[in-house]
Amino acid sequence: MWGSISFSKYYYNAVLVVRPKHQSTFIYCEKNIHSLLDRMENSLNSAPSILRQETQQKVTSDLQQLITLYCNTRQKGAKKTVSCELAVRLLRLCVSLRSRDGLVLLNMLGSYGEGIQNTELARAIAEFECKVTGKYLPL
Repeated sequence: MWGSISFSKYYYNAVLVVRPKHQSTFIYCEKNIHSLLDRMENSLNSAPSILRQETQQKVTSDLQQLITLYCNTRQKGAKKTVSCELAVRLLRLCVSLRSRDGLVLLNMLGSYGEGIQNTELARAIAEFECKVTGKYLPL
């Protein structure tokens, strides 16, 4: 009860949504991609050492799905520009996980002619190149 108003007066129908667990990344992406990235980063940072490897595998899987989904929506022309903040966060997750999936993201950034939009993105690309791919960029 909310004061004198009964809950049943405003409650008409209930809905139960059932979806496969492996599609939860896609659902997060549709609603709020930054909350998904927050969840992924927090789970990596707060995982106990016993569950660290399992957590890394789960976050890596989510990251692969996220990059694939993002690239697929770009090919369909859903968005014209890549958010620098999003690209930086994805590349930093790739560095944390030592995941080469960032190469797909870099390829997409280059193929749409967006290039490096600011110094933060440039640093994230350089860090990814050095730490994940093992290539050292000339200065």
